[in-house]
Amino acid sequence: MSNKLSVILHEVISVQAGLLRFRHREKQQNLQVKVVFGGDNSLHCVITSETPLQMKIRGKKVHLIQKYSDNYFFISGYILREVQETNRIVSIGIIKASWFVRKRRGSVSWLREKYTYETNPEQLSLAS
Repeated sequence: MSNKLSVILHEVISVQAGLLRFRHREKQQNLQVKVVFGGDNSLHCVITSETPLQMKIRGKKVHLIQKYSDNYFFISGYILREVQETNRIVSIGIIKASWFVRKRRGSVSWLREKYTYETNPEQLSLAS
């Protein structure tokens, strides 16, 4: 795992709560998740909001969005695995991860990129 990705994932896991966004049947879906673990180019999330049991999201392109104080995290990837036991857990293969920090000067604010990690989508194995 790259050093930049390691730094980003450490912060994402410490924030825990996030919003998982994806398209399902041509509609934008948003699910609240709790990030519980990160591994080699992946994250594992527990879905904390209600989802229909028949909604399968394996293989879908997703975006994980988090905000904490002046820190903004954006992770793009694909659902590699989906497990339904007592909780619904998904594994996200990471394609791109970014960490932005809000900067202010007077009444003007902007986002400054702190770290970015990007990999080739073909390196993900959707068959896992």
